[in-house]
Amino acid sequence: MTSIETRQARSAPSTLSSRLTAFADAVDRPVRRLSSARFAGVPAPLLAILAILAANFGLILLDGRPPSADDAEQLSQATGWALGYTGVQPPVHTWIVVTLQTLFGEGLTAVLAARWFVVSAFFVAMAGLCRALGLKGDALGAGLFGAFLLPQIGWEAQRTFSHSLSALLFSVLFIAILVFATRVRSLALWASLGFVAAFALLSKYNTALLIGCAFVAFASLSDARRMMPRFGPVAFMAMAVVILAAPVSWLLDRLQTLDDSAKKFAFVEGEPLWTAALGLGNYMLAIAAYVAPLMLVALLGLLYLEGRGGVSVAFAAFRTSTGVRLILRTMLLVLSIGLVLILASGATAVETYWLHPALVMSAPLVAFALDRADPSGHANRVVIAWGLVAALVTMLVFLIRSFGVG
Repeated sequence: MTSIETRQARSAPSTLSSRLTAFADAVDRPVRRLSSARFAGVPAPLLAILAILAANFGLILLDGRPPSADDAEQLSQATGWALGYTGVQPPVHTWIVVTLQTLFGEGLTAVLAARWFVVSAFFVAMAGLCRALGLKGDALGAGLFGAFLLPQIGWEAQRTFSHSLSALLFSVLFIAILVFATRVRSLALWASLGFVAAFALLSKYNTALLIGCAFVAFASLSDARRMMPRFGPVAFMAMAVVILAAPVSWLLDRLQTLDDSAKKFAFVEGEPLWTAALGLGNYMLAIAAYVAPLMLVALLGLLYLEGRGGVSVAFAAFRTSTGVRLILRTMLLVLSIGLVLILASGATAVETYWLHPALVMSAPLVAFALDRADPSGHANRVVIAWGLVAALVTMLVFLIRSFGVG
């Protein structure tokens, strides 16, 4: 064999490489059809996720397991309408349970139905956030299925949580409306912001951190400030105060119980440097646990790009989108303040779900970046494909559990 023939043989695609390419193309075609399809005006990826959530809800009902700690708490609290429950627990999620009791009765089914309803509504809100960022087709599908690649959303949210879920729903809805407010000058929009912010606070009081950081980020963007109506803040405050007045009055009488959950932070008295290192390490681990699967799949999608120019284009595109800059600055502010609070307080424990407000919006941001890096949409379809696999795996696990296994 001549040297030229040797080089040609080496440069020729291997049989394995050809088969992998053929397999990737075979998967890509149906994913492309899924992401581009709409039924009655609703994107097919959203409908697919809602169908999977509904199927999993049915399988969970068949499972018949004893209630978790969160579910048992809701069973004991959902005895009627109140401004708050047990100590200083916020009321919104329990209100949802009480509402669904009219359909499912006063038992565990209503509690599980509340979780299914809130998680489903969360994905609808996420679709709204994706549209607010201008994501369509493959990018919108990746924003939704990318959220399924966040373990705290794709798995944990379907089997546990209560107040955190409602806070997650209203936080995403709040950010979606605020992103719209960077493009539309509307007093009604700001009044709706006040309404959603109030319900976010009544879902979990620590959403105040997200809301505050989001407004700081909004104020830091000159193109966003120009779209704020003159009386926008007034409309926001008026709506929020009307909703919050009575629950806040109820809460003020019970402030002495606010430290009931302090043990969750595992405060340590000892060497400051060691305590800070432990808190920082657990904080970093929690962030990694939240976003690692999504980021790994996103990197897999980037492998299909020829050259690295697309990545620089994606980062450049971040600067052109006011909505993306708003979300990025909000996330960085929340994460930075969270880090300062951990280091200053001596907390050493960080629960991954505490990072919901800061990291749940990583899915549409990744979809936005991949959309700009790869206009063909292939990179985002990789995210959709793996997100769909993750969603179907949850269905398989719940099916197995319904037979009493695991």
